[in-house]
Parts: sequence; structure tokens; C-alpha cells
Amino acid sequence: MVAQGWLKEQNILEWNEINDEIHESRRSPEKGSRDIEEFFLDAGLDHLRDIGILMFKTQELKGENVEPLIQLMIDRRIEKIATADGTWYLTSNGEFSNTDPNVRIIKGRVDQLDDFGLVFLGQNTNINPYYINPH
Repeated sequence: MVAQGWLKEQNILEWNEINDEIHESRRSPEKGSRDIEEFFLDAGLDHLRDIGILMFKTQELKGENVEPLIQLMIDRRIEKIATADGTWYLTSNGEFSNTDPNVRIIKGRVDQLDDFGLVFLGQNTNINPYYINPH
């Protein structure tokens, strides 16, 4: 009986430590901005395709990839991903800016867009290290 009581106490202590780590990680998001290319390279091509961020054939970013990308940012506690020059960014709460020199400056919130593709419009070659240009 004494051994069982000790084992139960150890399990409770381990469980409490795990719970504390989980709660601490949720309270301590990584502050600031991450370079999007580094973020993608850290995540890896296969993982980004598997979770629906990159299309399989061209590794292209499209409108349908915005939500899984934001979810990955939340999961990894990243508040913002951006280009090094700041011409493009996306935040984990859905704010974005896309300065496409061929089109226009697009800023706003993802949830207010009719076309999520505007988030990435003209930017695959600038923000996506895995992109394969079909042209």
C-alpha cells in the first residue's frame, strides 16, 4: 500500500508539472515578428503541405491557405510573420498588409475579405521559399 500511495503522489506531481508547463506556454506568446521565409523553412515543406498551407504541385499560397497558416501561427505562439522589408505581413489575429507593386496596397482584416487570396496576391515569389513558378 505504501508503494501505491507513493506512485499515486508521483503521478499527481508529474501531472501538475505538465499542466503548469501547458498553462505557462499559453500565457507566454513569442513577441514580435518572425520572417515568413524563416518561419516556412523552420516548419518544413512536407509539414506545410500536410496541414494545408501549401498546395502540393507548385507549393503556392492561395486564399484557402490563410486559415491553416493563422492556425499554425497560433499553435507556435507567433504573433506576426512578415517580409524582411515589411511590405507584407500577417498577424495571428488576422490583420494583414500586402503591398503588391503591380496591383495596389491592400490592408485590413482577413475576416472582412470576400477573397482571401488578396492576402497573398502577387507575393508567392517574395514570401514563399518553396514556391515553384509554373511560368
